[in-house]
Amino acid sequence: IGGGSLAGQVIQSAVTVLTTAQPDRLCARLRNQPTPIVSRVKNGAVWLDPRTANAEEIRYACNVLREVSNDF
Repeated sequence: IGGGSLAGQVIQSAVTVLTTAQPDRLCARLRNQPTPIVSRVKNGAVWLDPRTANAEEIRYACNVLREVSNDF
């Protein structure tokens, strides 16, 4: 986890990978929400890593993804 005294520690996570013909556009759309959702494009897909998100933030992200899914 970063540097310092916990440099060798790892936080467990389960990544969600979304495939779309327009991954950069989807990332931008998620980033431009009232509460931005941080994602990245890797291997032509959108990757979401909720390792530090709480339950409310995950519900929010799921709702946003439902709303925008028809556009992609």
